[in-house]
Amino acid sequence: MIYVHLQVYLVGTYFELFEQVTLIRSFLLGICKSSASTNQEWSVIRECTFWNKRAIFYFHVRFIFTEAKAMYHIFAYIYLLATLSEVPPRVYCDIEISTKELIFPLGTQETVNIKVSNVNKSGVILYFTVHNEEVVQVLPSVIPLHGYDDDYNFTVYASRAGHSEISANSSDPDVSVKHLYLVANVHKEKYIDIASQISGWIYFVTWALSYYPQIYTNFKRKSVIGFSFDYLALNVVGYLSFGVFIQSVFFAPAIQEEYFEQHSHGLLPVKVNDVFYNLHGILALLVTGLQCLIYERGSQTISLITRLMLGGFGIFYVVLFILRAVCVIQWLDFLYFSSYVKLVITVLKYIPQAYLNWKRKSTSGWSIGVVNLNLAGGVCSIGQMALDAYNYDDWKSIFGNPTKFGLGAFTVLFQVLFMVQHYILYRNSPSTDGKDLM
Repeated sequence: MIYVHLQVYLVGTYFELFEQVTLIRSFLLGICKSSASTNQEWSVIRECTFWNKRAIFYFHVRFIFTEAKAMYHIFAYIYLLATLSEVPPRVYCDIEISTKELIFPLGTQETVNIKVSNVNKSGVILYFTVHNEEVVQVLPSVIPLHGYDDDYNFTVYASRAGHSEISANSSDPDVSVKHLYLVANVHKEKYIDIASQISGWIYFVTWALSYYPQIYTNFKRKSVIGFSFDYLALNVVGYLSFGVFIQSVFFAPAIQEEYFEQHSHGLLPVKVNDVFYNLHGILALLVTGLQCLIYERGSQTISLITRLMLGGFGIFYVVLFILRAVCVIQWLDFLYFSSYVKLVITVLKYIPQAYLNWKRKSTSGWSIGVVNLNLAGGVCSIGQMALDAYNYDDWKSIFGNPTKFGLGAFTVLFQVLFMVQHYILYRNSPSTDGKDLM
């Protein structure tokens, strides 16, 4: 037998492993376990490779080799040394910026604070880069850091309406400043910005309230005849798909880390109101679904075409899970694809209801209140985009994002179609009465 001694000295070193254990690492870790001659040695390996985070370490690990296991032990040592080498770079100072976003009018200025603490290095200089110099200017553009904890300020001047990103660079590569950035939004007129915010709240409230007229109509009639089950089924799947994206991005730190890895200078695309809006919509749709189960529904059911579509979405999700399981895509990519399902459904979901109205030659059972609120919300949504495009001199926000604009336009067009059906085409239908005008 051959006795090999491995001594590892880590004195005063702080280290953490923040990469997930991959399949290969798990395999090599199994080799380590198989090569350890005792349970005590195995526990030392585990402590050495993964779980100790801070301390003064002295390891004296002894392995007993046989000729049959020599190759396994070689892999075990390679793995052990590779793992111990994963020590993050030393942090020379902590730098925090007071804000990541500025919204201010043309011709004004805003002061931004930078707080530097835990400094153990001197002679570091920060350089600020403005990505759109026609919109804003930064003074001073260079800030020398002192060799001690201190606060620093720089001023952002608004020169023209628009958007610009401001990022920082360091003269010392050991001082990381990737997180030092902000987005400056310069608008022309304050009252236009206020009008845009009002439009945003109107479409948010109207779309949130748009579920209740249908719930009330179903309750009052004690019947869901005339209300398309296809529309409901597609809407539920759409909200659940988008909810997976919204809730995960907002609540899951691991997903947020993936997002900032792909968008290092970005802001989270999900806000608190998005979370509550989605949860509220799912709850309202579930109440509507319950009404479809307990109230009179005649011979209505989910059509074969819609069932095939829902099955297609199910297969799509299975494929996504497989791609994620084999590490072809990340979880964030999975969530993006999930949100795309919502976009597709938003375009398609009104078609079954419009077809049902045409087939019955009546809008009875389909609440016109839903249509009115959706129309108001769609108009305000497009109106807000137009106001922001003018106020920030950014018409690309409309034509450069055809998905958002197209969805708003589709919503408005379908609501107009429903109003034509209700007030013109089938106005005198015998099955359309006053109690459905809610």
